[in-house]
Amino acid sequence: STQSTWGKQVAEAIWHDATTQPLNMPVYVDVLLMLHKVQNVDDGILFAGHSIRRMVVERCQSEFYANPTDINRNDCGHANARLLAELYSRNVLPRRVGLEIVHWLLAPPAPYGPHCPDTLHRRLVLLCAFVTGAGPRLEEAGLDTELWTVLGRFRDTESPCRARFLVENLLVLRSNCWDSSKS
Repeated sequence: STQSTWGKQVAEAIWHDATTQPLNMPVYVDVLLMLHKVQNVDDGILFAGHSIRRMVVERCQSEFYANPTDINRNDCGHANARLLAELYSRNVLPRRVGLEIVHWLLAPPAPYGPHCPDTLHRRLVLLCAFVTGAGPRLEEAGLDTELWTVLGRFRDTESPCRARFLVENLLVLRSNCWDSSKS
């Protein structure tokens, strides 16, 4: 139907703009939440019964779990992880989903062939992007010490500079009780 197609286009536009304009990401999440609230009041008439919030979350998840060997996805993946963190920190995603994302990123990367870029490095960058945005809620959800142990190891290894820098920033942010003004 026309409403369903229009809803998918709106969801895609919100996802696209939020991931390509990360400084405006909170605004796009605000728009998403307002549309979701209007949709609930309107009994789903706005998008032919399809949840706008669900459409955006599904788009985020499909992009997040995409093949990490696609070099063109790397920048999008980082912004997408930040969008998932923003959605998670605003209670759009259930607690278990945040913990599942962290555990998925901590798992050994799947083998994608001999010409695979450093998927471990990519997962570490995505993990830092997600945990930086979702940290306080993840801590409330009972994030285990495995994450902090793994991240501590990366701080002291021969990891690429970008990964070490992101890990160090994340560990400092956590030690400051998630207050970025103290860093």
